[in-house]
Amino acid sequence: MVADTPAPYTLSPKNIDPVKPATENVKEAPVTEKPKPSFVPNAGVMSIKIPSLKDIGNTPETIAEEEDPYLKGDAKEAFTFDDFLREWNTYASKIKTEGKMNLLPVFITEVPTMLGPNVFEIIVANKVQEDLFRDEKPYFLNYMRSTLKNFDIEVNARIDKQVAVKRPYTSQKNISIWLLRTPGWPN
Repeated sequence: MVADTPAPYTLSPKNIDPVKPATENVKEAPVTEKPKPSFVPNAGVMSIKIPSLKDIGNTPETIAEEEDPYLKGDAKEAFTFDDFLREWNTYASKIKTEGKMNLLPVFITEVPTMLGPNVFEIIVANKVQEDLFRDEKPYFLNYMRSTLKNFDIEVNARIDKQVAVKRPYTSQKNISIWLLRTPGWPN
């Protein structure tokens, strides 16, 4: 008896369906230049600025103009240092009412110094306060420039190492009592 074994299946040219290459029906898309990410320094740390879909087709100059947060104007009225300080204090009260308590010491600790007719400098205690002021600066300058009607006003922050005073976390009275009770400390 002979067992019926199926013949092995082999591929022959008549078993294969001819497939048309997919490239025949595909139209080539126009090649467009992709926007390259730009590196923006941020306090010593490099970060990548991801382009927005709104920026496609815009030149870097038009994007920079759209992102400029400062008000533009031609007004250059004269003002006194007292006028500047009055508006400085008004802005400090505004910050307080908005609840920006981290920024408030920048405006109430030191009085700004007038370096030139429209140039001022504020001394801050540390890098954190400098960063807080830098973030608030566009809103502050827009306020000052529009209120005093002078668009040449410039205010910069500078860290002064002498302002940063290290203070103990306890009162002077507690330190004195501790020193008196410390063995080996001269009484």
